Amino acid sequence: MAASDEDVTAHRILWELDASVSSSVNKTRKFVDEFKRNLEQDFPRINSVIKVSLTHGGSAYEGLAVSENADFDITVLLGDPFKLENFHVERDQKSDFFTLRWKSHLKNKILCNRDYYLKAADLREKMLTDLHTTIDNMYLASVKKIDIKHWLTSLAVEIHLLSGSKISIDVVPQVAFRSWNQCPDLKQISELSRHQRQYIDKINKNKSPVMCFALAVPDKENYSRGDFLFNISFSLLEKEFFKANTEIRDMVRLVKFVADRRGWKEKPLKFKSYYAKRVAIKYDKQLKTKNLWDGFRALLRFLRSDLDEIGTIDGFYVGNQVTYRKDRSVLDKFIREIDSVLYMSAKEVKDLLNGNVYDFGSRALSPEEATFTTEGAESTYSCIII
Repeated sequence: MAASDEDVTAHRILWELDASVSSSVNKTRKFVDEFKRNLEQDFPRINSVIKVSLTHGGSAYEGLAVSENADFDITVLLGDPFKLENFHVERDQKSDFFTLRWKSHLKNKILCNRDYYLKAADLREKMLTDLHTTIDNMYLASVKKIDIKHWLTSLAVEIHLLSGSKISIDVVPQVAFRSWNQCPDLKQISELSRHQRQYIDKINKNKSPVMCFALAVPDKENYSRGDFLFNISFSLLEKEFFKANTEIRDMVRLVKFVADRRGWKEKPLKFKSYYAKRVAIKYDKQLKTKNLWDGFRALLRFLRSDLDEIGTIDGFYVGNQVTYRKDRSVLDKFIREIDSVLYMSAKEVKDLLNGNVYDFGSRALSPEEATFTTEGAESTYSCIII
């Protein structure tokens, strides 16, 4: 099959995904929009001290849905008094996460210790409890019942409709910051690609958040200061990036489709689309020039290279940040999985729409196939020439 035919088939995969999932996802989006409006309107009645604004997220709003069970996220951005100008942002040297320290001259320093460090655990508990209460008191037509669970950084809301269907929404409170330079250990803006510099400049001009801090970190019980640690998120920046770069977004969607159909989200790999998005942004300069099929394969190869050479998927924006931490045996299994997909034709990838999974055994790419020096990459790694 000629390369142009492979690309046509790749586009056909996305077209068929749209045909099969868009109707259901769009119907659910209307309900989630109503839920968001009610939450934004009702929250001040429960908590009049902390100002919030709400924004959509998740695959359903980012053009990345690959099944009817798309992700619906609502990010609750904290405003007054949790504004950038009220804090010093510090990198915790033992954990590589972040702490927020109230500036000493402020009179109303809340939820902090004697050294003015904001206690993430207390803020998390306060926000999740108040959001839970708000949702409990919310009226929504056609709803039978609402189940709510408290996760580490979010509320998992499951809404049971009278029709018998269910809608799942993650409600995620975060502290939003609008300045790149006041956060330590971030890449210099001059080190980012031209496209990303443009988006950061656009976001700054719109006075929109460029980064957020989640109110907890993974495995916080393993850190001596776990209750004070915040994890950093660039989901709002990524959302703007993919909105403006739909061709790269579609490459990520194709990787997510393969990951969904081949079980990469399950143990032991536990792969999330977040990782593919971060790798795509890291290598956006190289991906920008490619068509969908070639870009999909290039993205897989960049992912393979990082797993093989540096043993992780790094945070890219943040120095020395590890976002995907697995034993070498799991990394090797993942690399073999990627190799199997790289041997597939576009038609074979398309057949995954029908549940067909090709077994290529444990064959890995040869050293000759798997090695080259990326030109123009932010860092130099081993990868496959496209």
